[in-house]
Amino acid sequence: MQLKNNDAIPYIVQTWFDDGDMNTSPENSSAMPFIATPPVFRIQPKAGQVVRVIYNNTKKIAAGS
Repeated sequence: MQLKNNDAIPYIVQTWFDDGDMNTSPENSSAMPFIATPPVFRIQPKAGQVVRVIYNNTKKIAAGS
């Protein structure tokens, strides 16, 4: 996916997948079968960054999720 920083200041961005629980941190999201890369990056002002979403079929989504 393409992200763009339209502001005049740079931003540090952290990406991860979780099950929607607002209390889940990136460290606790390892059960999700997707990976976002790069996981942490800086977007310069008026610049963009591509984030790749990769399916990792070695991880299973828990039943009821």
